[in-house]
Amino acid sequence: MEPTRRASAAIPMEFMTTPEVCDGCGLCVVSCREALHLGPDQAPGIQIVTIGDRHIPIVCHNCEDAPCITACMPGCRHRDEASGRIVTDYERCVGCWMCVMMCPFGAIQRIPTAEGEHHGVALKCDSCLDKEIVPCIAACKPHGLKEVNPIDVSSLKRLQAAQRFAPGGDGKP
Repeated sequence: MEPTRRASAAIPMEFMTTPEVCDGCGLCVVSCREALHLGPDQAPGIQIVTIGDRHIPIVCHNCEDAPCITACMPGCRHRDEASGRIVTDYERCVGCWMCVMMCPFGAIQRIPTAEGEHHGVALKCDSCLDKEIVPCIAACKPHGLKEVNPIDVSSLKRLQAAQRFAPGGDGKP
């Protein structure tokens, strides 16, 4: 059974990607398209970039000091108070692409309209806040995508480091 979401504005759940586990199958992309009712030629909120033999899921990291919010001239990108996630009011987006240029992870896509390149919206993952379980995470069979509590991940990483350097661990001293 998939875990339910426990996001709060104080400590929002975060998407964690594990490129070494991702097999590039694209099921996360397909499930995102289905959840957003997008066609096959429309960019979803997640993409997979392949570099050599590694597949890297690219998704919004909901940065604490989000440059996409600061760069958004019409103010359509903001932090949702209930979840702590960065969301977009696409009715207000003018397609200036400033957020696309400022995103350090390349997680915002330019979606031009039929009128041409200077119109459209800047699409990013809005975390499917209307769903109990995130479709892309549920679709990820190798578990290269997870929704995690950052405090739990930080605690686990510290424990792993301590075990590695403890006498008898694989650290030397």
